[in-house]
Amino acid sequence: MGKQKQLTIYVVRHGQAEFNVKRMFGGTYEPNPLTAKGEEQALMLAKKLQNIKLDKIYSSDLSRARKTAEIIASQHSLLVETTKLLRERSWGSLQGKTFEEARREYAEMFAKEREMSGDEAFVFKYVEDMESLEEAISRFKQFLKTVIDSQLSKTILVVSHFDIMMGYLIDMGFGTYHELMNATWAHTGYFKLVKNEGIFIVEKITGLSIKSH
Repeated sequence: MGKQKQLTIYVVRHGQAEFNVKRMFGGTYEPNPLTAKGEEQALMLAKKLQNIKLDKIYSSDLSRARKTAEIIASQHSLLVETTKLLRERSWGSLQGKTFEEARREYAEMFAKEREMSGDEAFVFKYVEDMESLEEAISRFKQFLKTVIDSQLSKTILVVSHFDIMMGYLIDMGFGTYHELMNATWAHTGYFKLVKNEGIFIVEKITGLSIKSH
């Protein structure tokens, strides 16, 4: 009997978007399209992955992720299936503000978060109407469960967002909250998940840079 193909998922950060350049909280805010550089990044990744046979491509329904996925899909003759489960964390009333504006306006809350333990910070909200990281990751885990249940032994590409990807690695114990949420992840960087004996394992990471202390 031949060896069964394992479930493999490439989880990709979208290409550079306008709010990334402007250093603004994007979250679920629209419009926030890819820049020309972001489209180029997506095309470069598509070419790097062209020898991998993808069975399915999923994306956040936000424009920056969807466009990234569509560029990759065009190189693989696949359609993109979008879902709100893959959306970036909603930053509520912080969305549309620059990082500088938000940190000035809510200086006390940002200072409080820096002093918290990772477990406390995982459920913390700077403003009441935003999602905690835990709430955002629960959506991503719900998506993964759906994929596990319906796409066994497939190779799947998923386009999502910084906080979703970092939060999932924190949840898996790959690094601490403060290590990873202060790290940088290049646009169109990704991690590769494989399902091994019923659990997901991170097999490869590209574009992640964790600051040394």
